[in-house]
Amino acid sequence: MEKPRLLVVDDDDHTRIAMHALFSRRGWQVGLAATVAEGLSRLDPAPRCIILDLNLPDGGGETILREVRSKYPGTLVAVCSGSTDSLQLAEVRDLQPELMLCKPYDIAPIERLCLASLAG
Repeated sequence: MEKPRLLVVDDDDHTRIAMHALFSRRGWQVGLAATVAEGLSRLDPAPRCIILDLNLPDGGGETILREVRSKYPGTLVAVCSGSTDSLQLAEVRDLQPELMLCKPYDIAPIERLCLASLAG
């Protein structure tokens, strides 16, 4: 049986490493990306779930969310960011991620979202 795919897009090395360790132990195939470009390149095949930061070195994570909404409707997205840009946050809300958390965040809602992606 193939492992479900999770993509973590965050420019913070510690966050990526921690998420990889946590979810790998729980049976996920975890892809990592530190930039918008890397995140976009890892969308095919579509991950079941994405943990997405918004403030990335080469642009806003909402670019990835827009692509997911357009091409991968079955992928669930947890936006986890410290962004305080009200225009960016409004745009993200319009794209309707399944979860929006402000950094620092509790991992429990993300775990529940990823589990929910397996049911669908």
